[in-house]
Amino acid sequence: LRGELEGCRAELREARTEAAVARAVSGAVLSSGGNGDDLAPSDVVAAAAEAEEDGGDGTSERITSELSAVCATIEQKEAIVAAMARERACRDGLQQHFEASLRGLQQEVDGLTAERDALEARIAASAADHARAQQPSQRRKRGAAAASDPVARRLKEQVAQLERRISDLKSKAAQHRSAIKMKDEAERKCVRLMAEIADDKRRRADLQRKLKEASQERREERNAAKKDAARMMKDSSRLKIELQKMRSAASKQAAVLKRKIDQAAARERQRKELERKRRSAGRMRMASSSSAEPSGDVGEGRRAELREWIDRELEHGSIRTEIDEQRTQLDSAVGDRRRLLRGAGGTEEKPSAECAEELGQIERTITSLRTTVQDLESAAARAFPPPPSSSTAGPPPSSSSAFRFLQTDVFRGLSKADAKFVLGYLYDACAEGRRDLASLVDRQEVDVKLRVDSALVKEREGFDRELVRAKVRSVETAFDLYCATST
Repeated sequence: LRGELEGCRAELREARTEAAVARAVSGAVLSSGGNGDDLAPSDVVAAAAEAEEDGGDGTSERITSELSAVCATIEQKEAIVAAMARERACRDGLQQHFEASLRGLQQEVDGLTAERDALEARIAASAADHARAQQPSQRRKRGAAAASDPVARRLKEQVAQLERRISDLKSKAAQHRSAIKMKDEAERKCVRLMAEIADDKRRRADLQRKLKEASQERREERNAAKKDAARMMKDSSRLKIELQKMRSAASKQAAVLKRKIDQAAARERQRKELERKRRSAGRMRMASSSSAEPSGDVGEGRRAELREWIDRELEHGSIRTEIDEQRTQLDSAVGDRRRLLRGAGGTEEKPSAECAEELGQIERTITSLRTTVQDLESAAARAFPPPPSSSTAGPPPSSSSAFRFLQTDVFRGLSKADAKFVLGYLYDACAEGRRDLASLVDRQEVDVKLRVDSALVKEREGFDRELVRAKVRSVETAFDLYCATST
């Protein structure tokens, strides 16, 4: 039994040592924050060993101490039972002698009692005979003579001796009965001790089984801890690689954003310089126009008519540009559909299963673009009917680059003064459009700069959050492993 206990304790010490090594690895990963860069094996192993010595395995220690106590109790009770067995063997050897002696004593008591009764009867009979034979006066003398008679005295002494002997024999018989009762009590106690020993042995077997199961469980936990530690080291290496990639991507993105910010700042400086030159030219033009006299060649009604004509033509040109852009997108979508069908090996009637979803999306896009183009063309045809002279000049132009206004009667009927007014109006419209465009560009640049700064901040915050999440996941994994190996 002690050999088995020593073997179990040796296995327990080995399991604790290997568990301390696994706990040291997990503790090292935990202390390094999941990076694996600052591993200090000696310190962590020492800390784990100290923690193991301080805390220990409470369950194994409790089972071992309880098993030792049970073994000591079993040994003590077995020693008591062995002593009682030796006493019982001695009592069994003496029991026959005691019983024979008791029977002899009982027979001797019976014989002595009968002899005493006979002597008392003889004394009584002798006294009665003498009493009848003699006178009452002589009876007192006979009583004194009888008292001094040696035969009567001897008989009385024998009676007293017999009574003492009977009393001694009765006390010995009482002692023998008491010894028998004590023997029965010892037998019951021995039976009770044997039952307790059997219970203790079952308990000892259960404790040994629990200790072996704890050792086996510790061994399995040790193997699992080794596997988890290896997996965690791999995860830590992979996490380091991912963090390095994220840092590299963040640095590249920061460089790109810095370059964009620098470019936006340079454009802002150029815009301010152009605005300054434009304001200077405007002031010079206003000064020259204020010094010159008005020509008065174009009337106010004609000016309103020319302004309306120019605005209509400009609006028509913008609509035609929008139609051309939609047609370009439609042609691109049709080309994408053709390339998709050619690459997947299907036809428009029977497309392949791989490209059915993407083809359906492209078809929906084509249908939407065709509807948009048709709506724009019908709206343009209603709002801007073709000029009356277009039937003789050929087919109507299909693009804003065909200069539709050249076919109109208004353009053909322009005089020199009208042309000057038109050019001035166009110049003012272009200048105003340029100013609006510059203002829009300024606002867009400011908006882009703000969005770039906000995107940079968000990217940095996202990167920081992702880094924190990765570290938290690593720490949680390490902590779970640490808890799993420490239980």
